Amino acid sequence: MNSEWSTDDQGNIVGKFDPLLVPYDVSYENKLKENNISYAVDYFWFDPAYQGEDVPKLKGIVISPDNYYNFTHPWKPDIDKYLEEVWSYDYQGQKMAVLYKIKAD
Repeated sequence: MNSEWSTDDQGNIVGKFDPLLVPYDVSYENKLKENNISYAVDYFWFDPAYQGEDVPKLKGIVISPDNYYNFTHPWKPDIDKYLEEVWSYDYQGQKMAVLYKIKAD
């Protein structure tokens, strides 16, 4: 299964494609620290289709795959109660993409 993270045979990260990424803001970083979420701060291209030497990278925060629960349900199940499915795409009977909104409760 393709993911935003590519790993080698030893499980080491060797590449990324469109990971969960936000522009850097100290308040975002503090919130991640408060909630014990693994992340990295670096300079990134925010649009995977718009990259290259002539496109500047911007400072951002990327969420680490260390937070993933598993590949088919990457977040921990206790988060499910906060999510509502609003769209999905199925292919040959398998759900390939899902868009959730965060419940306001």
